[in-house]
Amino acid sequence: MEEFENMDEEALRLAIDEMTAELSQAKKVYREKRLAGVKLAVEARKQADEDLSDELRKLGVPYRSRDMLGSRTSLTYRL
Repeated sequence: MEEFENMDEEALRLAIDEMTAELSQAKKVYREKRLAGVKLAVEARKQADEDLSDELRKLGVPYRSRDMLGSRTSLTYRL
């Protein structure tokens, strides 16, 4: 911390701005790494829903590809 004691105000401001940018980047990388598995699972689920939708369409089974909120998170079908 002594290194900051000898800096003038402008140099401290620049150092703080640089450290803030580095911290923001580190947080972004951390968040991306932490959520990587979730993103893979969501993509796999999306692909599985699309595959199931295609198979049901080929079989002529009536289905609804959107839930009540309009997202493609679930399929409803009747056999």
